Amino acid sequence: MDEHEIADALREVLEAAEEITDEGLADLPDVARVDTFEDAGVLTRNVGLVLRLEDGSEFQITVVRSR
Repeated sequence: MDEHEIADALREVLEAAEEITDEGLADLPDVARVDTFEDAGVLTRNVGLVLRLEDGSEFQITVVRSR
């Protein structure tokens, strides 16, 4: 598995968590959007995700292979 596959898997988990939150089954932050660094236009060679929350805050998660 490489960094891109891990980032894709994380994206799927985050999108599934968003559906759970919409149903009121979990106390999770309301994620408005999840994009890859590439899709979001982040100028880096790293692989990762940009999380945009409903309240306007934004977080970046970088995926780095350590072994």
